[in-house]
Order: sequence, then structure tokens, then C-alpha cells
Amino acid sequence: MSVLSLIIKREFIAKVRNKSFIVMTFLGPLLIVGMSFLIAYLSSVNKGDVKTIGVHDRANVFVNDFKNTEDIKYVNLSNLSFDKAKDSSSNAFEGLIYVPEVQNVEELATKTTYISDDSPKMDFLMNLQKVIDTKLNKENLKKLGFDAEKIENAKIKSEVQFAKFSGEDGLKFLNEIKIGIGFAFGYLIMMFIIIYGNMVMRSVIEEKTNR
Repeated sequence: MSVLSLIIKREFIAKVRNKSFIVMTFLGPLLIVGMSFLIAYLSSVNKGDVKTIGVHDRANVFVNDFKNTEDIKYVNLSNLSFDKAKDSSSNAFEGLIYVPEVQNVEELATKTTYISDDSPKMDFLMNLQKVIDTKLNKENLKKLGFDAEKIENAKIKSEVQFAKFSGEDGLKFLNEIKIGIGFAFGYLIMMFIIIYGNMVMRSVIEEKTNR
């Protein structure tokens, strides 16, 4: 055990004094963070392209609720048959939102379909479901005799302010910031242990091989 401690101590002093060890200890995490940013950048390269989505609303419920944005343009194809709308969207559009004709509008919560060869992004699906949920909720409120517009206008969004007993303004989400800093330093320590442990293991193997 004492021999192992001497080997670790000697390797630690020898490696820590090496400039490459110091550089890789700090450069390694930065490279990983840089790769993460690169992946995020590459995934958002085509974000500025305007995508065209067809809408085939047989129920005539959502046709006016899909609003154009900077990234998405909706085209109403409800006057075409489903087959023609599907073929047109397949050839020229990113996808097709199909709303079938139903007896009860509540059925549209599970029967509305987005048709596309490409897997849709999560934010697009969430926005699509939000439009459907908002419209169906308003329809349900109308059936119950409530004014959906008045209820929507009556909603208030609150924002709680934070202050210290001394009267100074406090910093929100301070605990989350502490967690982030702790995670960053913990990651650096983990990288240090991995890199140094790997170097010690290589040195021990080389020394035993030479003997």
C-alpha cells in the first residue's frame, strides 16, 4: 500500500507539473461545452427557413386559428378533397394538419392528425396542441353558457418581487444559480479525477511492463 501511495505521489507531481496536463484539465471541459454549443447551433441552422404547412379542416373549427409566424406559414386546403390535399402537401409542403369531420368537437382532441414524412419538432407539436386545446376549451365554455372571451380577459399574470429584510433587492433563482455553479465545479473535479486516474493507471502499467 505504501508503494502504491509513493507511485501515486510521484506521478501526481510529475504530471501536474506537465503543461499538457494543466491545459487538458481546463481545456477538456471547454471542448465538451463547445461541442454542445456546436450541436445546438447545427440544429438551429435551418430554423430561419419558413416552413409551409397545409391545413385540411373538414370540421371547419381550426381553420382560422392557425396563425402564420416567422417560421411557419399555414395554407388552407379545406376546399380540396383529402387525397388531393395530402398529395399537394406531400409534394410542396412540410406537412399537413388533418382535422376530420366529427359529430362532437370534443372528439377532435384525439382525432386531429399531423401528416408528414419528417418527424416534427417538439415545440411545433406543443404549439399545435395548444391551439387545439384553446379552441376546444372555448367551445366547451360556450356550451356551458360562459363567455370565453370575458374569462380570458379576466386572467391576470402575477410576478412576485423578492427583497431582503434590509430593504435591498434580492436576486431571484439564487438557489438555481448555486446549483449550476456547484455542478460546474463538480464536473471539473470529475474531469480532473478521470484524467489523472487514467495517467496513473498508464504509468503503473508501463512500469510493471518494463520490469
